[in-house]
Amino acid sequence: MVLHLAASLVVCLAAALQAQVPATTEPPSSFEFGTVTQGTPVTHVFVLRNPSAAPLRILGVNLSPGLRISGFPAQVAPNQQIDLPVSFSSSGMRGPYSGELRLQLDDPGRPQAVFSMAGVVVPAVEFRPYAAFFVTGDRQTPARASIEIVNHHETPLHITRLEYPSERFDARVESVEEGRRYRLSITLRTDAAAGVRGDVIQLHADDGRILRVAANTRLRERVYTFPAEVDLGTIPALLDGDGDLPSQTLMVYQVGGRDFQARFSTDVKGVAIVAERGPQGDRWQATVTLERSAAAGPMQGNIVIETNDPGFSRLIVPVKGSVPERQAGPRK
Repeated sequence: MVLHLAASLVVCLAAALQAQVPATTEPPSSFEFGTVTQGTPVTHVFVLRNPSAAPLRILGVNLSPGLRISGFPAQVAPNQQIDLPVSFSSSGMRGPYSGELRLQLDDPGRPQAVFSMAGVVVPAVEFRPYAAFFVTGDRQTPARASIEIVNHHETPLHITRLEYPSERFDARVESVEEGRRYRLSITLRTDAAAGVRGDVIQLHADDGRILRVAANTRLRERVYTFPAEVDLGTIPALLDGDGDLPSQTLMVYQVGGRDFQARFSTDVKGVAIVAERGPQGDRWQATVTLERSAAAGPMQGNIVIETNDPGFSRLIVPVKGSVPERQAGPRK
């Protein structure tokens, strides 16, 4: 009877001791904060656990850019844990983000603990693909382009009016999802001044905000060249050998042409031009080559293109470059 009672007490004591040891899992070492708007603070508390019977000391801390950690003890008592409050500053960030908190520990079996934080940061108002237009057109066909405006902020965005140079292009904004998504489009005017120009479109919102989009436009005449000038750069002085001679391609186009004629000439000595017409009859391709007889020194002049277009019978393309002085070879 006594032995049976003693055995029962041992079993109960063992059960009680086992209940005092909590069945725990290792706290998560990573945190995904999803998608946040620029400027939105992100905070998370990681947990560092010390399952050993000896104190665990933190020897050093390393943080990825954008992360901060608040005050925490430098030592974790045996069988205890501490909180690690980590914050992420999304200001100035954009796109996918991944950062780490690395703690250097004095435990040979666990020299460091790594905690990671990841997510995506989007601006309050996003322009897709960019907050800029790059449009090239000609006199015959209006050139058009559009970008998408996405409002990620919780407050709806209502665009009330646009400001832009109407003599250069037409602009319009249409709602795709009221308050959240818009489409901004521009059409380059065919009667605008030829050449390259940079402007800014201002979008006024009902809350006083002004969004700005760059509008970079180029309008070509009916007849135009590409490039606008020939730059041969600094030519190596090894022109007496058998290597390839420096050259550059010059194109001249007639928009909508079918029987476009062009004749090329130049006042630059040491430069040769070979030209041929394209199969559609609307363009010519000229290969501008530096001859071996070119004199040393700077090159500057023009290529003159005479055409059968009554509005553009003569085009002038600047030419520049430089040939260094030839070095004398070793005496024999």
